[in-house]
Amino acid sequence: MVLLDGLEKPITEHGSDAILKERIALANDKYSLLEQKNAQLVAERTQSEAKITVLENEKQNLKAQLYQAEKEIERLTEIIEASAKHQSSEKLDKIKESILKTLFETNRTYDILQFASALRIDESLVRYHVDDLKDKGLINIGQIILNSPITYCISKTGRKYVVEEIST
Repeated sequence: MVLLDGLEKPITEHGSDAILKERIALANDKYSLLEQKNAQLVAERTQSEAKITVLENEKQNLKAQLYQAEKEIERLTEIIEASAKHQSSEKLDKIKESILKTLFETNRTYDILQFASALRIDESLVRYHVDDLKDKGLINIGQIILNSPITYCISKTGRKYVVEEIST
């Protein structure tokens, strides 16, 4: 149904029929274009709403995944803290404590032979304890010098152990 069709008859009866018909045709064309544009906008709006729905669902899924990840991080953090607390509460044997205390008090590096001499114990036994202390992160390998034996120094964790566990 065209909007201005009903006006055509009165206009024809009163003259200027051709000009008015052109204007009515032009108005009808503009009206048709506006209806097409409106239909296009409605279709675009429907598509946009569908995209918004998809994005909202994706957002909810991501929120759920984030929540699960945060819970997993909390769980793993508790495990790590419990493990660290357990490790820090483990008391070292006398030889390991002597090695740490020697490094702490002298604030210098020692090689295996120097430890054996200073502590008056067998070199193989010193090597065993030094390896264990290194694995626990309580001592580190010192500066490496070509054609020199490997030396060891106390780590930050080792200093903490000496202050909190041995000195008390």
